[in-house]
Amino acid sequence: MTMLCGRCGKQSQSASHVCPYCGAYMGEEKPSRHISEDTPVYGEMAGKRSQEKKRRKRRPRRRSAPKPRKDSYYYKKHVINWAWVWFAVAILLFFLAIGSYVYLMVTPNGQVIMARMGREASADALWTVGEENMDRGDIPKAIALYEKAAEQEPENENYLINLFKLAEAYEAVGDTTKAEEIYTTIYTQGTGDEPSRRALRTQAYRSAIRLLNVAEAAELMRVAYEDTGDASFYKERSQLVPKAPTASLPGGAHMFTQTVSFLSDQGYEIFYTTSPEAILPEEGVLYTEPLVMTEGVHTYRAVCVSGDLMSDEMNVKYTIRLPVPVAPRANVQPGEHSRPFKVKLRNVGDDKDVRFYYTIDGTRPTVNSPEFTGDAIQLPSGRVNLRAIAVNKYGKVSNELVMDYKIGGSTKKVFGDGDKFDKFALMKTTKDQFITAYGTPTGEETGTDTLVKGTVTTLLYPWGQARFVLKDEGNLLFYVDTADTGMTAPRKTKVGMAMEEVTAQYRDMGQLPSPNGDRGIYYNTSGYGAYEVLSDNSLEGNLEYCYLETGILNPGTILLTYQIQGGRVARISISYNEALIPMIR
Repeated sequence: MTMLCGRCGKQSQSASHVCPYCGAYMGEEKPSRHISEDTPVYGEMAGKRSQEKKRRKRRPRRRSAPKPRKDSYYYKKHVINWAWVWFAVAILLFFLAIGSYVYLMVTPNGQVIMARMGREASADALWTVGEENMDRGDIPKAIALYEKAAEQEPENENYLINLFKLAEAYEAVGDTTKAEEIYTTIYTQGTGDEPSRRALRTQAYRSAIRLLNVAEAAELMRVAYEDTGDASFYKERSQLVPKAPTASLPGGAHMFTQTVSFLSDQGYEIFYTTSPEAILPEEGVLYTEPLVMTEGVHTYRAVCVSGDLMSDEMNVKYTIRLPVPVAPRANVQPGEHSRPFKVKLRNVGDDKDVRFYYTIDGTRPTVNSPEFTGDAIQLPSGRVNLRAIAVNKYGKVSNELVMDYKIGGSTKKVFGDGDKFDKFALMKTTKDQFITAYGTPTGEETGTDTLVKGTVTTLLYPWGQARFVLKDEGNLLFYVDTADTGMTAPRKTKVGMAMEEVTAQYRDMGQLPSPNGDRGIYYNTSGYGAYEVLSDNSLEGNLEYCYLETGILNPGTILLTYQIQGGRVARISISYNEALIPMIR
């Protein structure tokens, strides 16, 4: 059976209480037609309507009946769209995963969780989890985490502080070597004057000292005291190591030769050195007796040693000065004198223990010169320079006394350019001329020589040899050595003559021999004459005369040598050297 809706007029089932089309109750009547509010009304009717409208506004509204709803509404309200449900769940899980990832990767607690899971984590998280394992007694795992954290972030601001944890873990497993290395890293890298940095190094020093033997600990205490200034290190070390040695003589400047002793109040052995680089005590010398210090600067470093323990170093420096004697005086004033005379030297200083040495040949006096023993010194004719020095018992030499005398009388000439062998002249005689004068040689050699530049030819004879250098003028003679008694040398000297006979032919200042037998004959800026002993026998040596050839043609140095054996001339040689050697002796 069908029914008509009173509102919309459409048919519906009789069993329906609500119209499925408009939602009205089926028993509701259709609203009657009336003038709507929008219908224009004029006159008296308009006034009434206005009053009714006002009255309606004042009246409370009556609850209207619920509107009828369609059946499809109820159907749609109770149907679940599972696609949207799963989509929402996926979105939720996605954001949950992102949140979890961010939490684990960014937050400190998340990093700790990652470290516990054995995943990659920050160094701080690894240090934290490592400490958890230490608390649980899993020391190997804690060490592995600590090592990974230390390697991962060595620039971490807490790196050195955290290293203490790793060192303690090494100590816990008995690996003191690695623990000591860690403590060394802390006090060497923890530089800085801030209180916190000093405290960090102090703690590292103390931990390292605890692991060392007595000798090593004492040395590290010294380093720790110098680094941190903590007096406790110095006190502890003072109770372990011996006291430093002391010196019997205070350092500084001292006059005269001094003797110094090194002392140990505790009776320990003392090792010392004068080298600033030597390592004590290994490279030092065991002190056994006092040390004598002569003039100069003496620096000593010394330590006391007791077993493996070594004291601090004693450093002491001495400057030893020795007195310098006063130069001697001569009893004859310098100037002109008509004839040869004798002169004496006298001491004018406070030190009476001095010795005088002098020369009259023109050379500078030394301790190898003739010694003045009190006998007057004979001065020859000519221009004479008396030069003398004083030498005290310490070997100190005075300033030099120089007295210039001009003494009347005749004198012989010094060796010069007019002195030649009778049949040849150096740098003038040619090879052919020499062969003509002395015959055919027994041999001939060609080579070079240090005296001249150019090709050198040597002619060999039974009595000696002659050398020639090739020049523009031909092969010129520059060297002759002979033992021929028939060959006449300058000033008619020959092989076989006594040495006194030879010296009598040249200028001789009459200077006495030195203690070793050497004797200066004369000396000036153009040449010299001297006798040099070549063995323990003063009668064996070389008597030399030398002068500088300053001519335009072949300037050089001419040297005439008499080889003396048993006080007589055994050989004679004369040579030319291309080099000008002023003051050759």
